[in-house]
Amino acid sequence: MPRHGRADVHKDRDSGSAEGWEFCGAYSRCGISSASAGSGHRWTFDSEDGATSFGYDLAQKFGLKIRSPWPALVPLTFGEEDRKNYCESVGRIGGSGGVDWRAAISREDADHASRLSGPAILQISSYWESPRPVVIDLAPGREVTAEFRNPKTPRTVAALKSALQSTLPSRLAARWAELHAPDAWTNHALADFERQLHAWQLSPSGTEGYEKAEVTAGGVDTDELHAKNMEDRKIPGLFFIGEVVDVTGHLGGYNFQWAWSSGRQPVVDCSGGLIVHAVSFALARSQAFSK
Repeated sequence: MPRHGRADVHKDRDSGSAEGWEFCGAYSRCGISSASAGSGHRWTFDSEDGATSFGYDLAQKFGLKIRSPWPALVPLTFGEEDRKNYCESVGRIGGSGGVDWRAAISREDADHASRLSGPAILQISSYWESPRPVVIDLAPGREVTAEFRNPKTPRTVAALKSALQSTLPSRLAARWAELHAPDAWTNHALADFERQLHAWQLSPSGTEGYEKAEVTAGGVDTDELHAKNMEDRKIPGLFFIGEVVDVTGHLGGYNFQWAWSSGRQPVVDCSGGLIVHAVSFALARSQAFSK
């Protein structure tokens, strides 16, 4: 996942083909694979450990369209009001694997931003755009206030907290009951409380960025590449694969699968070309797949 570090790319002269180009430097999570190193065309790539924007820089050098990248599958950070309501007095809370909403609100310490994370939130982050609010159902498929229709159930904040704790982590349940307790204990007020529970609206202040993101969304426009083998439509022998391309999968291993799948055919087809990728290793054709 590119972290947009320094990537210096230089060349001696232009070429309409990727053949003969020589790449040198330290390749990390965003680099190239070269089946052959030619002479007369030299690119240098300098980077500290970690990923860089080298793949995007190279695509721009060759004139490819790029969709501006952004961090995806990443925790969201709370806005000021939500942080005060749910983090400063609650600290770290979270749901186990059995909790349907599967999000975790945490404040690691006073020097770290409060965040909303977990599988559901990471997935949302791939689509979220500031300043749009996020709406979360904290009790999907459940009616938490159903038991209050029983005349024997006391209509008190303590009873409400107890009902919420069957669905939410205890500290979140307690805090939610304090912030959203009905003004009156009428059926209408309880219905409104139930509605809020299924439509918690919050406005993130942003995300935790590339340092915490699992993938980078955006990248080289797929219209620039042949679908069969990911080769540049304009530059024969130049291939872009994996995360450097504008393809982002859902959480659950799909991005790894895309990296491997998109890389197979270029390696099979490539003989003297260059494969630009954003994975944790660089392979020459002879090192990768064997027929």
